[in-house]
Amino acid sequence: HVEEEDKLADEETEQEVIEDGAKINHSHDNLKRQPCKACSNCLRPDCRKCIFCKDKKKYGGPNIKKQKCQLKEKCSSPTVLCQICKGDVSHLVGSDSPKSKVVKKSTKPDKTPAVEILHDTPAECGFCHRGHQDDPLEGGKMFSINGVSCHYFCMLFSYEGRQLGADKDGLFGYYGEEVKKQMDVGEDISCQHCDKPGATARCSLDQCGASMHFPCGMEAGATFQFMGRMDVFCKDHRLRQDVESFPSPPDSDCVICYEEVEDDGQENILGIHAPCCGR
Repeated sequence: HVEEEDKLADEETEQEVIEDGAKINHSHDNLKRQPCKACSNCLRPDCRKCIFCKDKKKYGGPNIKKQKCQLKEKCSSPTVLCQICKGDVSHLVGSDSPKSKVVKKSTKPDKTPAVEILHDTPAECGFCHRGHQDDPLEGGKMFSINGVSCHYFCMLFSYEGRQLGADKDGLFGYYGEEVKKQMDVGEDISCQHCDKPGATARCSLDQCGASMHFPCGMEAGATFQFMGRMDVFCKDHRLRQDVESFPSPPDSDCVICYEEVEDDGQENILGIHAPCCGR
């Protein structure tokens, strides 16, 4: 009789498990991904200077926007917590649903302004793969936008870049999505000088098309025109002055800063001659 009672008890327990299993049959598709709060992206401190940091209540803001710091990139290991499963089910999301949920993307561009990354904060440009430049004219200041970082000039001279917004929008008119798009395009384009990807600056001469990073091109002697179509000319096709027709200069002083300009007989890629006096 004892053995029969044990069998009946086991059958009742099995039935309860099956019934409970049927009751808790559920989907994970509607659960949101949450930051893990353990990866380097999550642990990065707030900059306290972007519009989202200034909005936070702990920094004295009204807490209206409720967004993370603009310098913080997306969590590298997001989790999906289920109260029924009592744990992380990120590996199961979407696997138990016969129909995938269609999410409509907004047609409005994200005009969130870029945030300047200060020189003492480590960062790497997504185009040229360099950090902060000692001279801002060698690459422009470093900015963070849409989870990526880049020099302003690297984006400004991207051959297919579209500057559709106002100066206050995104990265001086380049929306965050556009910056990210140009970085993705550059992954398949290598620089002719350093052979690294991200070379979205291209020589404007049709029969050339040499690709380069902005800093690499500057070091090699390429010409970047900060006007009109933002044309780029590689070191072989850069514009050159016909100095042979200019008069002989009376001295080697610069006509603007009056400092002496060294003339070693070689081409000075960073200087120009005044056609009136030859200086």
